[in-house]
Amino acid sequence: MLVPMSTGIVVKEVLLLGLRTKTHTFLRNVLQKSFDVITLTETWLIDGINDSEIFDDRYLVWRRDRNYSRTGQLRGGGVLIAIKKDLITDGCNDWCSLAEDVWVVLTLRNSQTTHKLYICTVYIIGENHGYSLGEQLVNFSEKLTAKSSGRPNDSFLILGDFNMPNLTWVPQPGESYLYPTNISGWHQITFFDNLKFCNLEQYNHLKNLNGRHLDLVFSNCEVTIEASSDPLVNEDPNHPALIVTTHFTDLKPLTTIPRIKYLYEKANYNAINDKLSKIDWPKTFSSKNIDEAVKKFYQTLYNLRDSYVPTKIIKVNHKYPSWYNPSLIKLLKEKHKFHLKYKKYKNITDLNTFILLRERAKIIEKECYQVYIAKIENNIVENPKSFWSFIKNKKHSSVYPSVMSYGGDSLSSGSCTNKFMLISRVF
Repeated sequence: MLVPMSTGIVVKEVLLLGLRTKTHTFLRNVLQKSFDVITLTETWLIDGINDSEIFDDRYLVWRRDRNYSRTGQLRGGGVLIAIKKDLITDGCNDWCSLAEDVWVVLTLRNSQTTHKLYICTVYIIGENHGYSLGEQLVNFSEKLTAKSSGRPNDSFLILGDFNMPNLTWVPQPGESYLYPTNISGWHQITFFDNLKFCNLEQYNHLKNLNGRHLDLVFSNCEVTIEASSDPLVNEDPNHPALIVTTHFTDLKPLTTIPRIKYLYEKANYNAINDKLSKIDWPKTFSSKNIDEAVKKFYQTLYNLRDSYVPTKIIKVNHKYPSWYNPSLIKLLKEKHKFHLKYKKYKNITDLNTFILLRERAKIIEKECYQVYIAKIENNIVENPKSFWSFIKNKKHSSVYPSVMSYGGDSLSSGSCTNKFMLISRVF
């Protein structure tokens, strides 16, 4: 589910029917887009597949893989939420129910207010050796009721496959949400009673190939649902990919603090040596203990560095994958520009240009990736280090959490320095 930064949050919801064999395709498609939130259902992921194999370092990932040993199932299941790391986000593990669900909370701030949005993606289906579908429905809704009852001013967005094909969803006159009919069994009655208590309505009006609503979108605020014209992977016709847009608040992303780089190759070492030679070190340290002497020594060096080593401000920008060439990067920037123009002015010419650039970018990206892989394969004999660097990059992630907490204190600034200071308190 995607949310545009100008109007709220855009969330891309995808039901995958297995991501294990699609990681390369999925990651390459994610790299060409800029969704605020991506939710996945039926990921089929296991411990051996790292988050960095399916998302780049723009995203923080929360996932709940299926426990095959407990459920007695051989495949399927698994849910995931990925959120841009420049949003203030935290996981809500204690919200999870007997169903396969994962919860996160976004703290949305503008100039006047702070607002919390709880996002959940869920997959509910009967387990072979575990809980029935009915038990999961009831437990999920009861857990939701208990957790949300003390948060009347917060917003909720729940997406997923609830496996209730018997329901018929009827539009309400003058409203954008739909009402369920043909409710059957005590578990469905309890489920919808609890959702009604939480003021949650269902907004997905898009039917699947069989004319059913299997994937549902519940919220206590109005949201807009549209079919994705460019899915991240090939769609399952029973579970079309959705784009969900909220409209209740603007976003204020975390600010990224620029860093200072010292240009030591341009330093005035003659002046530094001259200053150091004139310091009477025995006299400087004579009245100090060892800790004070070390502090004075480093303070002197830092002062000389700041005086005679020039600096440069480094802005942290999005790092493109190593196989992207300048032509592709330029094309992606143009595509993003026309997408923003269409969102703002609704000009059909801008939309057509965006679609054209999007298709061209896919072709060029595929060519770049093929050249990149071929180069690595050809270099295995002569330069095996490049191959292992490729593998290492697949397994490595340098993403820091957007919110860190310890001892009742939490930090959500864009600077890593304060987070490291918080970590240091643990040791």
